Amino acid sequence: MKTAFSRPLGRAPIPARVLLFGALLAPGLSYAQSDDPPVDDTLRVLGHRTTLGPAAQLGQTVRFDDDDLQGSGAALITDLLRELPSAAPSQAGALGSLTQLRLRGGEANHVLVRIDGFEANDPASGSEFDFSQLRSTTVSSMNLLSGAAGALWGSDALAGVLDFQTLASTEKRTELSLEGGERGREALALRWARGSARQGLAVTLDHFETEGTNTARTGDEDDGYALQTLQLKGHRALTDQLTVTALARQISRRSDIDGTPAPAFIPADSDTQGRAQQRLLGVRLDYETDRQTVSVSAEQLASRYRDSEDGARTAQRRGDRLRLVLQGTRYFPNAPLGEAVLTLAAEQEQERFDQLGEASPFGDPTQRQSLTHRSLLAVAGWRPGGRLTLSASGRFDDNEAFANAWTGRVGAEVALATDTALWASFASAQKNPTFTERFGFTPNTFFGNADLRPERSVAAELGLRQRWPALGLEGSVVAHRARLKDEINGFSFDGALGGFTAVNREGTSQRSGVETTLAWANDQGLQMTARYSVLDANEVQGTERRDEIRRPGRQGSLTAALLPGHLGPFSGRLTIAWRDALEDSDFSSFPAETVKLEGIILVRGQVSVHPREGVTLSLLGENLLDERYEALWGYRAPGRALYLRARLSLD
Repeated sequence: MKTAFSRPLGRAPIPARVLLFGALLAPGLSYAQSDDPPVDDTLRVLGHRTTLGPAAQLGQTVRFDDDDLQGSGAALITDLLRELPSAAPSQAGALGSLTQLRLRGGEANHVLVRIDGFEANDPASGSEFDFSQLRSTTVSSMNLLSGAAGALWGSDALAGVLDFQTLASTEKRTELSLEGGERGREALALRWARGSARQGLAVTLDHFETEGTNTARTGDEDDGYALQTLQLKGHRALTDQLTVTALARQISRRSDIDGTPAPAFIPADSDTQGRAQQRLLGVRLDYETDRQTVSVSAEQLASRYRDSEDGARTAQRRGDRLRLVLQGTRYFPNAPLGEAVLTLAAEQEQERFDQLGEASPFGDPTQRQSLTHRSLLAVAGWRPGGRLTLSASGRFDDNEAFANAWTGRVGAEVALATDTALWASFASAQKNPTFTERFGFTPNTFFGNADLRPERSVAAELGLRQRWPALGLEGSVVAHRARLKDEINGFSFDGALGGFTAVNREGTSQRSGVETTLAWANDQGLQMTARYSVLDANEVQGTERRDEIRRPGRQGSLTAALLPGHLGPFSGRLTIAWRDALEDSDFSSFPAETVKLEGIILVRGQVSVHPREGVTLSLLGENLLDERYEALWGYRAPGRALYLRARLSLD
């Protein structure tokens, strides 16, 4: 993985519309050697929404490229999340269980996830992204921008943005990966692309299945998981300046789930199963010249969830989001005292949430809700001299159900020396309540609260990066601080309702911390990256201030890699990720009791041999120290396991 210290330069039937998409793009594809793919500008886009003009680094940025992802040996992206600074992933038991990510002390729905530039947070799943649905073999890069990015990307980006890029349609590539091992794991992945700068098509097919492990503390029933991914992505240049890009992605998954019966409210073996399907469609038309760009995009995310127990359906919910974006950027190379860039954009987002269920004496959970947001935003960058870069952004959100909101971000980066830079930023952001918090209803358990107010945050960040080229070293130190008002507590007991509901907390929640990174590489193929983060995240509860649950105070990671081609036919990678003890809630008592989950050290490794060009055979190991731990109270995490993988490159 690479920390971007330099200035960032982003078994289900196949739906008929997916087949139509492929048929429209396939004719006329060039099967000659593809042009080299363009320089990846994802991090630059994340921080400024454009690749044109001056751009100051205003936040912690981290990038994992394709070699990092495929060389990591991680089955799901979940394992790699532990290597991100101030990141707290929570996996609810066995592999494939609901997996949330909290950044810098924020909530799981404070992190915006994008796939190939299209938003993937699900309105039917609390406006979160479930990382258990993302395989490392289906993406080619992972890019993180930490910090309040709501002024750039909207309500879901209060704590940061995580962007995943998939196989580019400009490449020429055919890769096949086979995997098997303990716990009945079977995996098959195919990545194929043919294209050039003018036109191209990329196809990703992935099947993953495991018998799983037992999530419950007692019993012997394993909780299995199956995931299928199909993606088509293509582009075509209509003229020298006009290009259309399209994406169609569908996942289908099945998860065995343990119920959480009273009075303990922790997993117990049961014949419970969850099924989900999610489809992401997007199309973008880009007009580009040296000094200006205009883009128009439309995207749709549709999801469906079905839960069953003992073979009978118990609940069903659906989510749908339609986004339209118009954006224009103008670059001014001869602006007063330097160069400047200005981006203007307009967005409209329509969300819908449907829930179906059996009526009971506690009420009828069946409902249909919808919401519309409209936004206008401006982003400006200015470099008045060779050392100083300034940036500012502002956003106006017209919310159908809440008060209209203004948010913004300002910052500056200054080059103190050739290899030294300092940056600072100040930002405000707002997170709207989700459908689940406002209307979600589980009989006898959770009642929505339609009167919730949006959460409001202000955040500041100060960062220093330094390079020592002669030593092959790069390092950074980042200090961040945020204040959150009207934080939503999604598990507040209401005696009148006889169950839990969501409420806005009184007072101000506080988050602050320091993130350090040191990376080293030499010309013998050795690479090492170390990260260490300290976080203080607390909230007001009653008359007291207490630590936020599921956020470790200290955490870190160390990754060492030997790249192919430097030690005969061998290569390898070893990652050690650790965290301090953290707190969680035990709902078996009232009020819920705060409990402590012990600190953990997780070791993951991969040893590979390359017997011939294009062939890689790997031995993969997860949780090599066989740590017995719970990421959530009562949910047992998997122990040690070994797997074999064969990867073939046929081009």
